[in-house]
Amino acid sequence: MSATRSTVQAKPARGRGLKASNVWMLSYECAGIAQAGGLGEAVAGLAKTLATDYNLKVTVLLPSHGRHSDPHIKESYNLQEETRFIGHGSRIGVNGIRYRFLSGVETGVHDNVRFVLVKGLDAPTSHWLDAPLLYDHDVTFEKMALFARTVKLYSEYLLSMQRQTELPDLVHAHDWHMVPAGVALKQHLWERRSPIPLIFTVHLLTPGTTGLKTGAESRTSHTGSDYHRTGHEPSPIDGSGRHNAAIL
Repeated sequence: MSATRSTVQAKPARGRGLKASNVWMLSYECAGIAQAGGLGEAVAGLAKTLATDYNLKVTVLLPSHGRHSDPHIKESYNLQEETRFIGHGSRIGVNGIRYRFLSGVETGVHDNVRFVLVKGLDAPTSHWLDAPLLYDHDVTFEKMALFARTVKLYSEYLLSMQRQTELPDLVHAHDWHMVPAGVALKQHLWERRSPIPLIFTVHLLTPGTTGLKTGAESRTSHTGSDYHRTGHEPSPIDGSGRHNAAIL
């Protein structure tokens, strides 16, 4: 089923300070599926801890990077294609050429965490979303954009299928690659009269890792209680007295 505009309203707006029970984590990598460094470990560890120790419903959404075709990953995560969802549209790529995209998702569960892998359903889209190399300047930005488009369309699909309980109470965008997806999702749910908090964490601020002009490196840790205090800024627990997370 294509993602189309639905008249169904999203979940009722949450009051300030209420506990979050359903968290969507947006990440460019995740240990066990696709990983290039510490970001993947941080996301996988936090997701598992929140789901297991704090009994939260956690969903990690990431580009497939082609890993949905890996037999071992497909079996370990019990990946299944969401056959009724088709994300489609058109965009002008980073190369200046307009093209139509056709995207889908595969979902699975591992260590009490739900996973959603965003993949291409045709050759032009797969060229970007399913490219196996995670960090390639010629691919990364287009992959980020298609991921953002698809996540937004997927949320609308859940609404159209009256599966509002699967929508998040809170979205956590990990690192700069997920800013487009996090903002698109927050804005879309706001328009659907279901405003949600968006947490954005920069994991590494060293030269060459982002487009930001900074050489500062900072670490942040989250606990389950941080997610429950969604009306406040998360507190660091690493003893550094610094943090790099913000609620938007």
